[in-house]
Formats: sequence, C-alpha cells, structure tokens
Amino acid sequence: MKRKPKRFDATELREKVTAFCRARGGVAESETAYNSVLEGVIGGDFVLSTRAGKWIVHLPSDGFCLFSINTRFEDPERAAAVVGRYGLNPFSGKWNHNDTCADGLFETFELCAARLFEACLSG
Repeated sequence: MKRKPKRFDATELREKVTAFCRARGGVAESETAYNSVLEGVIGGDFVLSTRAGKWIVHLPSDGFCLFSINTRFEDPERAAAVVGRYGLNPFSGKWNHNDTCADGLFETFELCAARLFEACLSG
C-alpha cells in the first residue's frame, strides 16, 4: 500500500513573507487561495520596487518535500548587474530559495534580501 507523502503546511511561512513584503512597500498582486485539485494552499504574489527593478515575490504554497519562496525580477539583465549571480538566473530573472525547514528558509531569504537589497528596498 502506497503512503501519501507528508504535506508541508506553509501558513506561518506565508505570514512571515507577507509581513516582510508589506514592510518594504510590497503591493499584493494576487491573493492566496485554496486549490482543491492540489489539496493545498497556493500562495499569492507581491511586487516590490527595487534598485534592481520590479521584484515579484511568490508567497510559499503548501507542498511536499520542500518549502519554497520563488521570486523573479522583470529585468534579468538589470538584476544581474545589481545582485550579481548569487543564485540569480541572469536569463529568466528567477531568484528562488528552497529548504526543508520553514524557519531556516525564511532566515536565509531575509538575510539574502537584507544583504543584497537593503538600500533598494528601503528607498
């Protein structure tokens, strides 16, 4: 008999990322919603203005195996010039963060954003 893998509930992580985005002037573009097909919550999106251009932060969704905070810059070339290539795909502008621990993931995300974006998110 096959067992269903354990589903991660990302509610607390979504709340932390939402607070992070709002504190830096982020604007909600889409809402978090329950998806009955996936039997879990799909995170909404926030948009933040940065020195590296428009930064889209996708709120974490409930899922299996990993917690994820997926982000993307609208102008990959500009973002690569500002943040370098530390985890950033210079072609798509994607800058994603994954971990099996929600608290560890948020700490890493927050540290990366503070270190790489502090000046542009605060102004």
